[in-house]
Parts: sequence; structure tokens; C-alpha cells
Amino acid sequence: MNEPTIEQRLDRVERENRLLKRAGALAVALIAAVMLMGQTMPTKVAKVVEAEHFVLRDSSGKVRALLNVSGGSVNLALADQNGNNRAVLYVLDDGTAGLALRDKDLTRRNVLYVLADGSSGLRLAGKDGGKRTDLVVLPDGSHGLILAAKDGKTRAELKVGTNGLPDLSLLGKGGGRVGLFMVGDGRPALGLVDKTKKLRAALGLEADGRVRLVLSGKGGTERAEIVVLPNDRPRLSLIGHTGRLVWHGP
Repeated sequence: MNEPTIEQRLDRVERENRLLKRAGALAVALIAAVMLMGQTMPTKVAKVVEAEHFVLRDSSGKVRALLNVSGGSVNLALADQNGNNRAVLYVLDDGTAGLALRDKDLTRRNVLYVLADGSSGLRLAGKDGGKRTDLVVLPDGSHGLILAAKDGKTRAELKVGTNGLPDLSLLGKGGGRVGLFMVGDGRPALGLVDKTKKLRAALGLEADGRVRLVLSGKGGTERAEIVVLPNDRPRLSLIGHTGRLVWHGP
């Protein structure tokens, strides 16, 4: 079974808040009825107030804040002058905690969260609510920055793995990818990957100082290699369909 997304978790919180608003309106009506019946409110201010739900209204009677507990979840919603929830601070029963912000058009724009598995992140959305930027830290210590286009598709990724080495990828509309990364011993490399996720070209700096360019066919098999040796001599190798060397020089 798939885990609910951040958006699905927030949708659940907001449904509960809407139900609470209606319950709050009923509670206010009951209090008004009691007062009209001549009941007096206690004059002593309590030092501790305990309840499962709190509704805060402004002078015109509009709900401006909701604080409620539902099952194992708790959330605080803050509303604007029109009574629309613009900020929600929540802790859910699955251990997720976060803060969600909406703009004046009620589009969810920013979400700051920590998941039960220890993952944390910050998501920034555009005016249409579509994901634009994700900053993520995973439980294993790896972290990254993801940038998306208006269609929500990822266009750039910057990652730092558990080995501490960075990896920058730029993704085209057709599914191709350009990757700039560091290999295991910290040497830089550049790779071109096609839409089938096959590495088609790789440029790297070897430990002995040589520069190596490898070109591959559609199946990912190496077909040509250009190397500049440590003594500055160039070398070209051509490889046939069977993977055998067919020419080597100079």
C-alpha cells in the first residue's frame, strides 16, 4: 500500500478543519441561547482551560483560528479576514509534522514538513499550485534540491549522497539528461543520458591525469574512446558492434 503524499495529508487536515468550523458555529449559537435564558457566565478566570476544540473569532464573529485534536492528530489553523485558512500547523497521527501556507487565492504555496521516517523537506509551489522547488533531506543523510518546470516535471536536480559527493543533473523535455558528478575518489565527470536512461557520452578526468571521452551506441555499448594521456599524447579507439576493438591509434 502506497504512503499518502504530503498533499493528501494536508487535504485530510483541511477537511477536519472545515468540519470543526461548522461545529464551532453551532457552539456559538448554543452559548448565545444560554445567555438569552439569563444564565450568567463565571467571573473568575480559569488558569487552565481544557478542551478538544478551540475556536477563535474576531469582533465581527468570523472564525480566525482553530485549534483541535482529532484522534492522534492535532492542528492549528489561522484564517484571514475572509475566514479562509491561510496557515496550518499540524502534527498527524502517523508522526508527520509540518506547516502549510496558502496565498490570498487559497492556493497552497509553501509546505515545510518532517515525516515519520525522519525525512524532512521544504516544497515551494507556483501560483497554480504546481510544484516548483523541493529541498529534501533523507534519513540516510543524503540531501538534494529539485527544480521543476510549470508542468511539474523535474528539470534540474542537485544531490549530495551519503558519500558526500555532489551530483548535478539537467533534464530535457524529451527525457534526456546531462549529469555533472564526482566519482568515488572525488574526480569530476560529465555524462549524457538519453530518454531510455542509457549513458551515451561520458567525459572524465582519470586519477593519473588523463582526460577520457567515451561515446556509446543506443544500447549503451561503448563505440568510441578519445583519451589525452598524461604525456599529452592523444589516442583514439573505435569499437565495433560486437564490442571488439576495430581501430586504435595513433
